Amino acid sequence: MSSRLVVALALLGLVGCTYRLPAPLPPSQQQIRVVASSPESYLVMTNFGNPAKYEVPSSGRLLVTIPSYHTCGIYLFNVVKVRSENAPFREWGISIIRSGKMVRKLSLQDIADLPTDNDGYHLLRITG
Repeated sequence: MSSRLVVALALLGLVGCTYRLPAPLPPSQQQIRVVASSPESYLVMTNFGNPAKYEVPSSGRLLVTIPSYHTCGIYLFNVVKVRSENAPFREWGISIIRSGKMVRKLSLQDIADLPTDNDGYHLLRITG
């Protein structure tokens, strides 16, 4: 076997799937406004790894803290995307609670898709 063939086979054995792990995204806050007849009767619970509870004030406006996180994608030969990043926007979310019962559950992506008011708060309308 020629030395070139040995080197070529060795290089092929070293190439494969790679993980891309960019720098972590810093913590942020999501502005949410609960629009209901009495927003103060609701509680917002987050599931971002460490659960947190937020009492909704009578204005309905609250800031929900989103922790720092990493995304990670898998690429073949470091070029062709095999699997998308594990973005927590589809997995992480909030639950809206009233009188101990869950009224609504939204992912961070669902919240980002909500309309906003002039101050940048995502309008979460709750009827009933």
